[in-house]
Amino acid sequence: MNRFPEYSRAERIADRCVHVAGIILGTLALGTLALAARAKPTYIALGLVVYGCGLIGMLGCSALYNLAPPSPRKEWLRRVDHAAIYVMIAATYTPFALDLTSRGAGIGLLLFVWAVAACGVALKLAYPRRWERAAIVLYLVLGWCFLAVREDFLAAMPRSAIVLLLMGGVFYTGGAAIHHRRGLRYHNAIWHALVLIAAGCHFAVIAWLFAR
Repeated sequence: MNRFPEYSRAERIADRCVHVAGIILGTLALGTLALAARAKPTYIALGLVVYGCGLIGMLGCSALYNLAPPSPRKEWLRRVDHAAIYVMIAATYTPFALDLTSRGAGIGLLLFVWAVAACGVALKLAYPRRWERAAIVLYLVLGWCFLAVREDFLAAMPRSAIVLLLMGGVFYTGGAAIHHRRGLRYHNAIWHALVLIAAGCHFAVIAWLFAR
């Protein structure tokens, strides 16, 4: 029995186009961050590199999984793709958390996001297709955990940066809801397009605050 969703040729082409765009844009983003990191303090450079690697890692794993034909290998790629989302979320927090260390909240936030990400990665790799609801809860907890330290997290940011961060979170969350609407045509391509838009919002904030 095929355990993977079946899509029409047009849906597969649309999803392939989104992934190709993602890989190109992600590679450009990683190069931009790597160049900017060379002139930054060590902690900022580390945050930029971790974030850039998390971004291209998520986009690459998604492309490998979603564009592969059904096979035992695709089942393994599914695990890695879902695990990479946890890494991406934690990596997105990393520049902010490292910048917050001088105000006391950063270390706790950094440890929390990477601990939750490690649990999520272990869950996805060790128990594929099980504990799916728990995995979704972990995604949401990880993605919105900044609310616990919102005063420190948002204190030094311009209002427009805050708006972009929140927009990215909304696009991610809304995209996840669309992804589970299997009866909607092109739902997979729409989900991945929304992920790309959300990642673009967060990249814009990180580049603006840390890579200028």
